[in-house]
Amino acid sequence: MHILLYGDTEQLQARFSAEVDDDIRRTLLIELVERLQWESLSEASDWVRVHDDLFAEATIDVQLAWRIAGSLSRADRNSAEQILLELRSLITEAMIADLPVWSAKASHFAGWLAVQLGEYTLAARLMANALDGFARESEYPHMVWSALNLMQIYRLQGRLEEMSSLADKLYEYEAVLSPMLLAHIRLHNARANILAGQSDGSDQELTQAIQAFREARDYVGLVLSLAVLADAHNSRGDYQSELATIREAMRLHRRENLQILFTELQLRTGRALLASGRISEATDSFIGAIAEVERRGFYVVIPSMYKYMTEVALQKEYRTLALNFLERTLDYLPPLSVSELAFQTRVRLARLYAENGSYDQAYQVLSDHMDLERERRLRASREEWQELEGILRTRQEALALAQLESQLAMRELSHLHTVRIRNLSILLLLFASILAVFFAFRLRAQNLTNASLAESLRKSASAEKKC
Repeated sequence: MHILLYGDTEQLQARFSAEVDDDIRRTLLIELVERLQWESLSEASDWVRVHDDLFAEATIDVQLAWRIAGSLSRADRNSAEQILLELRSLITEAMIADLPVWSAKASHFAGWLAVQLGEYTLAARLMANALDGFARESEYPHMVWSALNLMQIYRLQGRLEEMSSLADKLYEYEAVLSPMLLAHIRLHNARANILAGQSDGSDQELTQAIQAFREARDYVGLVLSLAVLADAHNSRGDYQSELATIREAMRLHRRENLQILFTELQLRTGRALLASGRISEATDSFIGAIAEVERRGFYVVIPSMYKYMTEVALQKEYRTLALNFLERTLDYLPPLSVSELAFQTRVRLARLYAENGSYDQAYQVLSDHMDLERERRLRASREEWQELEGILRTRQEALALAQLESQLAMRELSHLHTVRIRNLSILLLLFASILAVFFAFRLRAQNLTNASLAESLRKSASAEKKC
């Protein structure tokens, strides 16, 4: 979502309802939908559907602006890929129609949508094109808008140095930027430092941004500043201060009845609770964030949210929770997606299965990806494929180990059987020897008894003769 376009939707709605001139109504409606879609795609979609006929007789350039402005409102989990293709086509159409600002907007919207679909490389290229287009036309608020989004894409790609470098580059426009735009730049620069592990270096930028937002009573900027301050506390392991800061932001959010940033605060609340070991409460907070996003129709951002939740769970070694989040990520991505996010999710899921000893499940996840493997291999980095091969090798080694263990068990069983037979034979021989000795002694005793009896009879006979 983009906070620089947030606000004034109620005022625009009132002006649109009171206006009778169709040309002015179209202008107001384009601006309204462009702003409203960052608050609620569902509501923006309703406005597009109800008022689409108003543009039937508009000029080509106005129709084109309307198509671009309302493009995201038609993007749900089933149509997002098609809308992305349409937006990329509209970029060229706008340039041909000599609408460079709208071409840059189409590029920005396409970049934002590509992020949600996990196409980070494409998103970075589109957002960079939007940034350049706005800069050429001296559309500085929109230029900053695209730059801040490009910084977020760099973060997702792990390009933290480029993220920080872009923030520094924006200061070159300091003379033509408003204090609020500069405050947002400072805020994102502070976030870049935090992500780079330099939270102490973010303090000054963050303090200046918070002060600027407080003085201007820019509560959206202030809430976002508090969210970044919570990030700083988290990076230092100060989870109590993190939770306290998020709760302060939540109170401000409710007091000012803001329509955006709720999910960002909910996700950070879940992160702080998870760090404190309060798993059940953390899960409830995560689920609440997902439910709010679904209510507003932002289905396309849910995979990115689950990606964030997975990273938080893995940082705290909650592997079962991370496993669940990864499975849910795949549920919300297009089933045949070959995006970076889809591939990374499958690889990470397979690795967790393998670490848990579930090698068949790990292999199955990767097998499901095999139909897309050839196309993905063309874009996958060497490191990604080394990781994939490692998982496959782990499974092969596990199967080999299982086979070896089975062979050893059979050998042991055979050996044990042999030992038992041998021991039984020895026992039988011993028993036979004992019996032989026993009968030998018995036979000898019997012989002695017979000999004694014979001698007694012989003596008796001799005595009778003498008589």
